[in-house]
Amino acid sequence: MNVLQPDSVTIHRLRIRGSAQTGAAGLARIGGVLQRELVSARWPEAPGESWVFIRQVQAQGPLHRLGEALLSATRSALAHGDGDILMRFDSLAELLAALLEDLISGRAEGRWYWRRWSQLFQLPPSQCIRHLLLEHLDLLPSICAALSRRQMLTLIWQAFEKTDARFLLGAIAQRNGFSIAASETAPAAVPASESEPPALPLSPGTPLWRQWSEPLRRLPAEDARFKLALALIGQQRFPQLLRFEPATLFARLTRQFHPGAVAEQRARPHPPSPTAGEGALPMPSTRPDPALPDATVSGANAVPRAIDQRRTAAAEMLRSTAGDLPEQLHVATAANAADFGAAVTGEVAQHAAGNASASPPPSAVRNTATQPHSGQLPNASPPAAGEVVTDSQTALREFADDTDFAQFRTAQGGLLYLLNFLNRPQVQVLMEANWRQLPGGWGWLYRLGQTLQLDENDPIVRFLALSMGLAQHELAQLAPLPARERLLELAADWYGADDLWQPELLRLDASVHATPSHLDLYASLADVRLPLRLAGLDLNPGWLPWLGRVVRFHYD
Repeated sequence: MNVLQPDSVTIHRLRIRGSAQTGAAGLARIGGVLQRELVSARWPEAPGESWVFIRQVQAQGPLHRLGEALLSATRSALAHGDGDILMRFDSLAELLAALLEDLISGRAEGRWYWRRWSQLFQLPPSQCIRHLLLEHLDLLPSICAALSRRQMLTLIWQAFEKTDARFLLGAIAQRNGFSIAASETAPAAVPASESEPPALPLSPGTPLWRQWSEPLRRLPAEDARFKLALALIGQQRFPQLLRFEPATLFARLTRQFHPGAVAEQRARPHPPSPTAGEGALPMPSTRPDPALPDATVSGANAVPRAIDQRRTAAAEMLRSTAGDLPEQLHVATAANAADFGAAVTGEVAQHAAGNASASPPPSAVRNTATQPHSGQLPNASPPAAGEVVTDSQTALREFADDTDFAQFRTAQGGLLYLLNFLNRPQVQVLMEANWRQLPGGWGWLYRLGQTLQLDENDPIVRFLALSMGLAQHELAQLAPLPARERLLELAADWYGADDLWQPELLRLDASVHATPSHLDLYASLADVRLPLRLAGLDLNPGWLPWLGRVVRFHYD
């Protein structure tokens, strides 16, 4: 519906005006020329991982200078714009969290930068939540972390209807490859014993515990919203347990977050597990949802009265203070036939992955001028290749205290190339057969890296430990690499001819940016050897269900 694409600029509307002598045909010709120029132009990049909405930019001059004048006006707005014409969000997850907050509170209709999502304004809150989260399943853990930082996760989860939560749980099950019926198994039916598969603990006080303890405390254990949260925790922290023994994962986490549920469920009879046609969770459909109105239709007015009143009040306040909302891209009046004007008077959504710091939105709950992003050094930003972060260990220490993100420099960035090796079908067969011995993709990556003399003092090793919930010295307690000889045989078969499987494979100066949903590596293209590229090790791994992350490689 409204999925924003990264590294892009969207102009909602372009208006051109000239003198009376120009005529409609002349303006149409000028508009075509200007559109082609703007499509191929080098637009200024939004800083860092941020997304920027610009309400209006305008310029005036001869046609051959009009495009550059608009670009210059955009650069000025990025550098000096305020909340009246510009809105920044630190990341797409932050943007979506802010949008959800405004939709639920009824404020979205009064904010100019949300008009792209106007189809949602008249929908019930739960449907708004469902549509946005389904569109951004890959970002769901990061969106939840952003909502938690805004102290909105509990409210959003309560506004979520059970039927919508069940539908989203079906989508998560399909994405992660586990049976949705497993979430229906009562904790009491899964005994806690020594024979349970190993899993790292989720101790009280850890970031994920702090994030979810309050929303889950208010929900019964059999509630679909409770189970959806457990599935997200499993995806983020225990992806292999979620895939292969989901009933055990749900039972373990239920005991942690809702210990009274076990006694309650033992005291009452349990219905049989649902089957298809008997209350099974619905699987997401690829067909358009009829509940969502078309962009050209205003939509049903099925909104709770209190929220509808708040929306009306917000709209009245906006009209009384700002007048009519401007159009979204507009070109201003010129003084003579030789000059033409251009103005963008509305949403210009822009995103680019760079290395500068992004300003927080004025509506953000926290003030990053005094409270830096968790996991980020004050005034820091996702580092680009070639930029040195002097205290990676400090960034990692802060990451240990928050699920937001970690960013650090590493000289062993090539370790992440091994994810493409681990994701090959023959290797996946070995991992699935031996997952109990070494649960978690991070552990496999660490042990495999050791076969190539991984530098144990590099910050990436501490990051791996923190991702598994361990202190770095506890990595020694991990089981040895299962099927080691077979894995090395496969590596030799695939990469031996080019002599790639050597310690040098790991040596790559890079920046790593990790969030609850994504892992991004930034490196210089000049540092990527041709044989490595021909072998496909530098390709984007993408969504890795056995790791619970989307992994992307960026080259400058």
